[in-house]
Amino acid sequence: MKQDAPPNLQIWRWLTRLALLQLAAAAGLLVYGIAVPNQGSAAFAGFGLLLLSALGTGGFLPRFLHSDLRQMEADRMQAALYMLAESRHNMMNHVQLVKGYLQLGKYEKLLDPVEKMIGEAQRQSALSNLPGTELGYRLVQRDLQGNMLKFVVELENTAAFSGGEERKLADAILQLADMGEDLCQELGICVEWVVRAAKQRGKLAITLDVLGEDVTDTYMEGLTEELIDSGWVVQTGNEQNAYRLLLEVR
Repeated sequence: MKQDAPPNLQIWRWLTRLALLQLAAAAGLLVYGIAVPNQGSAAFAGFGLLLLSALGTGGFLPRFLHSDLRQMEADRMQAALYMLAESRHNMMNHVQLVKGYLQLGKYEKLLDPVEKMIGEAQRQSALSNLPGTELGYRLVQRDLQGNMLKFVVELENTAAFSGGEERKLADAILQLADMGEDLCQELGICVEWVVRAAKQRGKLAITLDVLGEDVTDTYMEGLTEELIDSGWVVQTGNEQNAYRLLLEVR
């Protein structure tokens, strides 16, 4: 999950730097007092004052840190509840359709909502099983929003996306998804992506297969233009039943 900056982070950083500066100045006065004995009294007095000031400044740090940790935990719980509510809402929409068709005896129409329920469950299960925690969490959270763009993600060499790389990958995929979603909304079409990510020569490389009956050259041209304007290196190609883009961050 992407962590927002704690509300007191800037104050916490400022106090930390101030305390360190005060300690450095106190150490300088201590060395000066030892090196210049005739100025020792004044130097040692200054050392004491700066040391006390640094300790006082440092005393505020735990209070700000504790407040931030509590706020971050509350944000995590709120996000989890939001995801649960979205999942229940989407499922109930499908269930209501199935119930309506059963009551009307339109059994031939049951296949579509049932297939959508199965597809959503499979897609979200695959996303949640991606390595790490932040990547899967953020992608599932987006999927639950019921967008016109749906995607699955496959990783090559999952160990390459540990730690900070996981967040970079999530940021990159969601940036791509936002651009693709905007075009879907503009053109009024539903699209599916298969996103395959890898690390090549130390850079993030993504193979993007674009699927769907509604996908047109207009959509692909608009998506390619958006990607290039956003700093991606783009190579185009075609696969069977799919458009393919090979992407790399500059």
